[in-house]
Amino acid sequence: MAENHFSRPAGGVCHLYVRHTENYIVLTNELITRATMGLTVAMGLYILWAPEGTSVTVESLCARWREGRTLIRRALRELEEIGFLERRVEQGPDGRLTTRTIIHHRPRDLESLPVGATPS
Repeated sequence: MAENHFSRPAGGVCHLYVRHTENYIVLTNELITRATMGLTVAMGLYILWAPEGTSVTVESLCARWREGRTLIRRALRELEEIGFLERRVEQGPDGRLTTRTIIHHRPRDLESLPVGATPS
């Protein structure tokens, strides 16, 4: 078994990296650094993880978290404000209105920038 060597100082966090090959998502640091509420980060991670077609309505999220409708709405709004979530009301062929939720894996203001570039 290989030894683990830490190149970090004795104090503070040390990272022990493992290569993930299944059951993982890639997350940009902006979700963590831009969000002001832990629930926003948790909800963003959940929506990033959720398979296409998963319901992410306030009601379905209330069934998952016990924080309540007000905090869940606030977290969804924050995800929109920091550029990770987009909600569009669309009319189907039958005339019925539905909300399409789009999760951005990079915040919208960074999507057009090359990876590694910083916004001006």
